[in-house]
Amino acid sequence: MTASEWKIVGTVIEKFDAGRYTYVKLDTGEGPVWAAGPRVEVAAGDTVSIPDGLQMTDFFSESLDRRFDRIHLVASMKVEPANPSAHAAKPTPAASESKAVGDVSGIERAAGGKTLREIFEGKDGLAGETVTLRGKVVKSLRGILGKNWIHLQDGTEGPGGVYDLVVTTQGTAEVGDLVLVTGTVAVDRDLGYGYKYEVLIEDARVTVE
Repeated sequence: MTASEWKIVGTVIEKFDAGRYTYVKLDTGEGPVWAAGPRVEVAAGDTVSIPDGLQMTDFFSESLDRRFDRIHLVASMKVEPANPSAHAAKPTPAASESKAVGDVSGIERAAGGKTLREIFEGKDGLAGETVTLRGKVVKSLRGILGKNWIHLQDGTEGPGGVYDLVVTTQGTAEVGDLVLVTGTVAVDRDLGYGYKYEVLIEDARVTVE
């Protein structure tokens, strides 16, 4: 991950571990920011950098029994220890980074399935329905809100260009994988703080082909 892809950098002023996750409160110089990601060794005074993730408002952590007015849920954290001799920074399993995956045109429609264009254009009639589709993974974020988040494209286009569909799953796939997906269509899903999805495929079964 390049320097430009670390979106927020700050000094740790509070830290909690809960289950598989680490919560940190960062002093960014422009006000405090809370973030949570896969557990990592970090201490007060360390510098932490976080990438893009899900920004949530009014988020309740059951494991901490605490509500956060605003928090960034991320797939990885980069730690620079204030005292390197005290502990070594341990990288967490990072998400597959978004990157060019080449031509996504000509992807064959899944048997009995739909293209991304058909899902977006027919979303109102598909809400709550189970659909099957085939696409190529262009971005993958792991372990956010207990799920993996996969962005798919199949080359079909609409007014804004090539359709990009977000899928939530317990399965895994890497950037560049061709996958077959079956899941439930959710429409106009608002996750807070500007993270709104016109269409989501939720709780999907993902098979790498």
